[in-house]
Amino acid sequence: MRHSGFVQKAICAGIALACAGAAAAADVKVVPPAAGGFSVRNAGDSADLLRVDENGRISFPNLGAAATQSAAVCFDTVSGVLGPCAGGSGGGATGATGPTGPTGPTGPAGPTGAGATGATGATGALGPTGATGIQGQIGVTGPTGATGATGATGPTGFGIGPTGPTGPTGATGATGVTGVTGATGVTGATGATGDTGLAGATGATGATGATGATGGVGPTGPTGATGIGATGPTGVTGVTGATGPTGATGAGVTGPTGATGLTGSTGPTGVTGVTGPTGPTGAGAAGPTGPTGTTGATGPTGPTGAGATGATGTTGATGATGATGATGAAGGAKYQVRINGTLSTALARPLYPTALNATLNQSVTFITPQSYRITLQSDGSVLGNASIAYDGPNCTGNVLVNTFNYPPGVVVSGGTNKPLWYVPLTGATVVTDPVRQSQDTGTACNTTPFNLTGTYYHAPANSAAVTGVGLTNGLPVTVTIEYVP
Repeated sequence: MRHSGFVQKAICAGIALACAGAAAAADVKVVPPAAGGFSVRNAGDSADLLRVDENGRISFPNLGAAATQSAAVCFDTVSGVLGPCAGGSGGGATGATGPTGPTGPTGPAGPTGAGATGATGATGALGPTGATGIQGQIGVTGPTGATGATGATGPTGFGIGPTGPTGPTGATGATGVTGVTGATGVTGATGATGDTGLAGATGATGATGATGATGGVGPTGPTGATGIGATGPTGVTGVTGATGPTGATGAGVTGPTGATGLTGSTGPTGVTGVTGPTGPTGAGAAGPTGPTGTTGATGPTGPTGAGATGATGTTGATGATGATGATGAAGGAKYQVRINGTLSTALARPLYPTALNATLNQSVTFITPQSYRITLQSDGSVLGNASIAYDGPNCTGNVLVNTFNYPPGVVVSGGTNKPLWYVPLTGATVVTDPVRQSQDTGTACNTTPFNLTGTYYHAPANSAAVTGVGLTNGLPVTVTIEYVP
């Protein structure tokens, strides 16, 4: 079935006809006789344009011949009010609006009644329906009324309009202006130091390279002056062993000396026997000397003389360096580290990797020939604190580092673009519960004093001559870890 705007036009025609003789704003009631209906007829009174029968059924006999329209008409199941279908009542999206049809000719105006309007009398009984008058001109459209409350969803309409074509995609809107960057948040408190990770397994010891040739001996330095201290007392002489018996003197003529036999291999040295007691001195002529007795035990060393030690003589010139021995087999490390593209062991101040921590930012710990240790993280920064505590005002004085986290021999950072510090291997100054007079937070100097608890070291600024670490203070480096077959 086709949809038509004729429905609304016919209703308006009926209402206009019913209201043509009304002088005051009031509802117009049409009460047909029993078993009768209400009709709006054409100008020739030959056909119904709109009819409401005695059962309330509404019909538009010419609806089937009307032009096709774009919107469906629905009705409220409670009030019977007609109107456009609510969203979802029809089957599909509303099709595109079709072209407006030509306006039909305006019918002639009906004659105006000539009588004066009398006083409104009591409502009389509804008279019979008069003949349908000619449709008057459509009046000027009144102002749009206030939107009424949404009514209950009506039943699905009796037709589905064709789906309109998809509209073109709208142009992309211009990109909005970038908002102002928010202020940097306050730096959070430094988290507690994590537990020290388990030490990795010790790599297999590489084979020892061949020993290089010994360099020539340098000239002997002059002998230092002899000390002038008194000589200590001589230790007690050990007991002399017993003299062996004198052998009998041979009486025969001495024969010629035989040829010297081949020297036999030297036998192992026997265990030194206990020194025997000294025998009595014989009274006769001295016999031939008996074999030498075993050496007695050495007596205790006498006390050292108290004289001052003589000055050390000057060191002799260093002998020539022997040839480098062959390189031993590679150990089990299986990796090497480059710093800014150079092997760490080939730097002007070499760093030897000792451990790779895969859980702490892929950090690598190195040791220097001076036995100091430094840890580089994967971003090239030196491991350490993000802030530095001072025992003087305005970020001056001694730097304080916790003895629990930073043992002797460690080189640490004061943060990116901040100096390096170290804890001496020996003789580091230790203080207990010091007062932090100021603190470098990384962005400013906090001058509020704070009581620290525990023991702390005084950490001097890094000295490459002392620690062997030649990295520029606080500047990140590029760290590359490579596999070694």
